[in-house]
Amino acid sequence: MGASDALSPQGKDLSMPSTERERQLWAQLANSRAWVEPIEECWESELHEGSVLEQVQSKLKLQQLVLDAVSQGVLIADAQGHILSANAAFLSITGYREAEILGRTCRFLQGPLTDMNTTRAISQAFKDGLEFAGEILNYRKDETLFWNELTISPVRDGQGRLTNFIGVTRDITERKGVDTALQESEALKLAILNSVAAAIAVLDREGTILVVNEAWRRSALQNASQLGQPAPHTEVGANYLSVCQGGGGLSADDDGLKSGDGIRAVLDGSSPGFDLEYPCHSPSEKRWFSMSVTPLESKGLGAVVVHTNITARRQIEARLTESESHLRTIIENEPECIKIMDAQGRLLQMNPAGLAMVEADSLDQVLGRPVLELIAPEFRPAFADLHQRVIAGETVQMEFKMLGLKGGHRWLETHAVPMREQGGTVHLAVTRDITGRKQIEDQVRQLAFYDPLTQLPNRRLLNDRLGQAMIASKRSARYSALLFLDLDNFKALNDVRGHAAGDLLLNEASERLKRCVRAMDTVARFGGDEFVVVLNELDVNKTESTERAKQVAEKIRVALGAPYLLTLKQPGKAPDRVEHHCTASIGVVLFINHEASQEDLLKWADAAMYQAKDAGRNRVQFYDPTAVLA
Repeated sequence: MGASDALSPQGKDLSMPSTERERQLWAQLANSRAWVEPIEECWESELHEGSVLEQVQSKLKLQQLVLDAVSQGVLIADAQGHILSANAAFLSITGYREAEILGRTCRFLQGPLTDMNTTRAISQAFKDGLEFAGEILNYRKDETLFWNELTISPVRDGQGRLTNFIGVTRDITERKGVDTALQESEALKLAILNSVAAAIAVLDREGTILVVNEAWRRSALQNASQLGQPAPHTEVGANYLSVCQGGGGLSADDDGLKSGDGIRAVLDGSSPGFDLEYPCHSPSEKRWFSMSVTPLESKGLGAVVVHTNITARRQIEARLTESESHLRTIIENEPECIKIMDAQGRLLQMNPAGLAMVEADSLDQVLGRPVLELIAPEFRPAFADLHQRVIAGETVQMEFKMLGLKGGHRWLETHAVPMREQGGTVHLAVTRDITGRKQIEDQVRQLAFYDPLTQLPNRRLLNDRLGQAMIASKRSARYSALLFLDLDNFKALNDVRGHAAGDLLLNEASERLKRCVRAMDTVARFGGDEFVVVLNELDVNKTESTERAKQVAEKIRVALGAPYLLTLKQPGKAPDRVEHHCTASIGVVLFINHEASQEDLLKWADAAMYQAKDAGRNRVQFYDPTAVLA
């Protein structure tokens, strides 16, 4: 007997619930046969109506517990799209309470910037009873924007009739922000890459080529077997690991296997780097190249592959054994720096390329001078150790920063070897300029850990700094504080004056925040117009720490509440000066050691901030665990 045929002991048809609450309960249960069938059994056993309703409510509670355990937001709607239930994750993402959304459609999440094509596609899916999957820009209750990855699935009964819709949502705002920052920096990255003479390619973790510079493209054409066509497996989108099967210009199978194994080891994190020198002869020339593979920032993100034509250097190395006269000729013509030092580290010889690197006009300026004087102070101990190891007979490689005689500085990579000369051992080094590569690494690090607009630490770096603050608190037994700030009148400026004005205000607010705290503290942009401040090691006394945190919070509140004078510049128009007033609501929570998790601290400070907003905005509110938000 199905649910539609069930009767109560009094003969009442329970398939047609008499109250609105019963109808809502039944509609929610219709989403899963796993919960409906036990209730049908209750009816079949002729339990009284009150007992059936208790069982229904019990199943609904179980259903809600399961939904609330899901990290993604989940909505259950009726066949017309009216919301019947929402889990805790959905409420957290949107900022609404369940009572505020029941019976409504999801259109209340949409706003002026929501894409109309997407909303029409969603409406059509509801109308046709079809599934929808896509991304949409929505608005939270506090009117902040967030990107939502949305899937809507229809639910049908045993006769194929549409009964409900289930929506699953995930907040992808942070990912979208990273995508935008990467797109905006693409031109700058390409300019940096193209300024480097070496051939450079950036690979993803699977070995697929993401970006190449102009030198790489020229090299691919020069090494091609067909005129005007690049060498195989060298274009963007190709998998460079295919070079192991004979592509990419490596002339011998053994070299191809070495390069493939080396690249894979860097990509999977089992090797910190890989270097290979290999022949790549043309019909008219014997040529040698070096391959240097460096991981991107940390394990698993990909790698940078650099090919440098080292033919001239290999020719030099071959002729070094012939005679000392040959050595002088080679050194003077080598495009990379070649230098010779005695056992005491004094310079005996340096070629013109090396003199240019150290900004010397002639060899006389550096002859007999300790090379250690040209090394940046922080690298001198390591370079001194390298020199001693070379004199002892080792071959050593090192990266370091060099200080030029005229005030410039460069990043250099040196390959140092011992060489016998007149009964003793001297230090011979071939050094190349890797400043361009270092700039690329710094750019990647900046994108990973800092907000591209304000240059403040982003969420990733904030989590690291907050973890350090908790460790420091444990060591010193001092309290620290976390401040969560939200600009009260920011959206109005964005709506009226545009995002350019909003960006100016965010930058000015960032500068004011930094002036309000110590160098040891952290100011981070949390997202949108929200900022987080970590005050480190206040005091061992909680009352005194609370007072100090309050003083800093009030100082910030006053600083952010001062008028903002913004100069808007538009092409072909005179600058427009705008005065804007924008206050801040600040939530504060104290912490010591690891009494609470980072997630809890952020959640509590955020809750206190909303209490400040509810109390009238432009105020400081300490977290009160006994308070309940309205």
